Amino acid sequence: MKRFLVRVGVFVSLQLLILLVVMNYGSRDSTSNEYMYCLKDKYELLKTTPGPRIILVGGSSLAFGLQSPVIQDNLKRNPINLGLHGRLGMHVLLRMVREQVRPGDLIVLSPEHQALFENSRCTRELAIETIQLWPGCSRFLQPDFDRPLETEIKSSSRLREIGRCVVASVKRFQKRSQGNESRLYRRRGFNQFGDHIAHYKVAAPESFDHRFCSIKPGVFREVADEFNRFSEFCESKHAKVLFVHCPVNQEISRQNQETLEEMDKLIKSKIRIPIMTSWNSLLLDDDQFFDSQYHLTEAGAQRRTDSLCQVLAPVFR
Repeated sequence: MKRFLVRVGVFVSLQLLILLVVMNYGSRDSTSNEYMYCLKDKYELLKTTPGPRIILVGGSSLAFGLQSPVIQDNLKRNPINLGLHGRLGMHVLLRMVREQVRPGDLIVLSPEHQALFENSRCTRELAIETIQLWPGCSRFLQPDFDRPLETEIKSSSRLREIGRCVVASVKRFQKRSQGNESRLYRRRGFNQFGDHIAHYKVAAPESFDHRFCSIKPGVFREVADEFNRFSEFCESKHAKVLFVHCPVNQEISRQNQETLEEMDKLIKSKIRIPIMTSWNSLLLDDDQFFDSQYHLTEAGAQRRTDSLCQVLAPVFR
């Protein structure tokens, strides 16, 4: 009987140990390596980075397109790369900057074409995912939605939470066995400035989607008005705002030249902040893009960074 009880005790102890490992490995705290958790990291950069500062605002084209140490060395200012995800839209990031802008800041707006002309607001799916990872971001996301986002996050029982942790743990173990590519889009892929660098040593896919976005006048008017109000607010805080175009793929520029020129005319006629570039200021070949028309390879990021430094250098003379 004593031997039986010992075996039962060992078995129960092992099960509890396994459960504790699963709960820890699959808990929300341990999912802090999720890509969208970086929004919190980037907000912390806004709070803690000392001046003089350059704050770069845009989507994943900035996240996958800059080498901030080069900016720091060349312009002698501390860069904060807020680029993360195009589906966040520009409004979320502008709200974050409004909360933390300081006198002497230079804010560079460099959105993707989709964020200007097609989809300017954060998607509901991404908003809910991000709030689950960082509840504190609700104040930046909620203004884009009528219904409180927290009401769409299903409360779960402890048993359901355990099941979720088991699923999360299995997925994590699977990703660990799939090599580096499946783990590129993770929090630890970013450096201390907010640049994504984990993809630098990974072979780029053979091809990516070259489809371009369309112009939705109502979307652009809304974005232009927000940019103008944001610039006025920053000026009241003794900070300066500039606009810089994102790079364009050579093949996309050939296929969509008329649309790009029309976009450029709208930008220069409706956005009342200094426009430092034109749509064709930086045209890059396919081999300088990683897995989309906005994500750059290491060489592409170097080209964009060098170009940005040349554009901004006269501002500080």
